[in-house]
Amino acid sequence: MMSINHEGVKNNLIENNAEEIDHEIKKSEKVHYPLSSYISYKRLSNKHLNYTLSLSTQTEPQSYEEAMESPEWKQAMQNEIKALDANDTWKIVDLPIGKTPIGCKWV
Repeated sequence: MMSINHEGVKNNLIENNAEEIDHEIKKSEKVHYPLSSYISYKRLSNKHLNYTLSLSTQTEPQSYEEAMESPEWKQAMQNEIKALDANDTWKIVDLPIGKTPIGCKWV
């Protein structure tokens, strides 16, 4: 998974270096077709650049433990469980002897 140092990008924003921000983002990505090759921040005003970057600074937790540290993610998980239960999507049952549980991922 690629990672961009958004704090560094924001610090550059304060100095109004949109061109440098574009360059740093391009350098940090190790993908075949990075969006930074097609999208540029050069023509955005400082105000719009700040807003645009703020949209992408939130990251998703990488583990259950990280998610549990966030009240928002805790609430989201509780809402998801309630929806699954309300829709009869699953039932919690005892695991039969000798069987191995399968994993589950929310998308």
